[in-house]
Amino acid sequence: MGKFEFRKHGILLDIEGVQVTVPATVEYAKRLEDAGEKMRAFGAQLKEEKDVEKGIDFMLDILDDLLGEDVVDAITAERDVDIYDCLDLVMYISQEVQTYHAERANSYKKPVPRSTQPSAPMAQAAVENRAARRARERAERRRK
Repeated sequence: MGKFEFRKHGILLDIEGVQVTVPATVEYAKRLEDAGEKMRAFGAQLKEEKDVEKGIDFMLDILDDLLGEDVVDAITAERDVDIYDCLDLVMYISQEVQTYHAERANSYKKPVPRSTQPSAPMAQAAVENRAARRARERAERRRK
């Protein structure tokens, strides 16, 4: 008898040597989408140099929400991150989640079995029009 076990839903990410697993759920994808909308809205407000510093804090808050506070602290422990580092990290997470979901969806597409593919005579018959096919069949019967 066969056995079925549910897959573990998680996407393994390696960020600066820190291994983290994020959920492979629709809810997490929605959180990523919401984070993108917040980032676009905040980016439209950036006007001055002091706003960029607020932007880094804003981005770190988003990353805390997506990865967890302890993970972000471990990632940024040996480096002072700038706003571009934060943007790159959010893009990396987003791309990995999208790739995971695309690959998982594609894994359910089944190839056409060979037995259902048309044979050479069937393919030829499909190409010929009706009159030509009947003429060929009559000629074959006469030869027998």
